[in-house]
Amino acid sequence: LRTVTALNGLRLELSLDRTTIPVGDSARATMRLRNETAIAVRVEFGSTCQISPYIERAAGGIEYPGGGEWVCGAAITSLDVPANDAVTRTLVLRGAARTEEGSISVALPPGGYRIYALGPAARGVVLRSPTLAFEVR
Repeated sequence: LRTVTALNGLRLELSLDRTTIPVGDSARATMRLRNETAIAVRVEFGSTCQISPYIERAAGGIEYPGGGEWVCGAAITSLDVPANDAVTRTLVLRGAARTEEGSISVALPPGGYRIYALGPAARGVVLRSPTLAFEVR
């Protein structure tokens, strides 16, 4: 598979509201699937995974999701992206020793990290956001 940041008028963007997260504090990672065309687009996915964030340790290896890969249901899903607009997903990153049970945020121990997101795929090409570095301390 080949990765690109833009495909058929869609662009996958990623931003962090801070690049240093103190232990006990949090940051937001915002993923945007932007439609740069004047026509609304329905993106279909072959699973329940649509826009999937990945966090790597600076030293190597996937920190999130646990096990390194998303577990997605086998179902056709879709996402409607308005013309000249975007669909946004947010992931909360917490500086902590562990993730609390039932939490929808990601707890990360102190260290250096990189985050990126993968989105729709078509004909062997996958949308991938730019990779951003951040630190928990």
